[in-house]
Amino acid sequence: MKALSFVNGKWVTPNHDPVQVYSPYTHEVIGEQWFATASDVEDALASAYAAKKDMANIPAYERAKILRRAAELLDKEKERLAKLISLELGKPLKNTRDEVSRSVATLELSSDEAKRLIGETLLGDAAERGKEAIAVTFRVPVGVVAAITPFNAPLNLVCHKIGPAFAAGNSIILKPAPQTPLIATELLKILLEAGFPPNAINTVYGGSGSRAANCQRWSCQCDFLYGRGIGKQEYM
Repeated sequence: MKALSFVNGKWVTPNHDPVQVYSPYTHEVIGEQWFATASDVEDALASAYAAKKDMANIPAYERAKILRRAAELLDKEKERLAKLISLELGKPLKNTRDEVSRSVATLELSSDEAKRLIGETLLGDAAERGKEAIAVTFRVPVGVVAAITPFNAPLNLVCHKIGPAFAAGNSIILKPAPQTPLIATELLKILLEAGFPPNAINTVYGGSGSRAANCQRWSCQCDFLYGRGIGKQEYM
């Protein structure tokens, strides 16, 4: 199996050597991944920013429908994906089956919440000058979400980032853990099959040295769960 970065709606053709992916249980080679270059990362950031208006313009009902379809496809592939997580991570199959089920639920809940992004209506008469006024608030996308995820629940924690971010109308840059790139690639294929616009999500692979999320310079919303010290290495 191969894990290639997905940038600007296309799988990136690498011009450098891959990094082998090993099963921690059998120690056998089970796949290959290509770490993103600095150029790949910049292209992913530029693509995500170019797409943010398109993502915000997708109606809530359409975002909900796409996420619901992704949940259905994930459920159909439950056994295959559970076995892949076990192979790639070394978890017992009992636990990985549960993780896939949780991932399905995460996408289903994200689908529901896409239609609940409501604001508030407030009467202004708490002050005399506002007695004829009404204040209205509503929620809007932040624009771009950079999601960095760990290896310990490599499917569900990716869904925890992508599902809500897409439900809220954001474009996404995903950097999964370098230990588990294969399951992330399989999820990305399912999301695209479900109807995710190709420019809705960019995926880059690598360790902390890849500098895969320069959020500070690009001013995007960074959301990560990772090991000690990684946040500092990624963002500083």
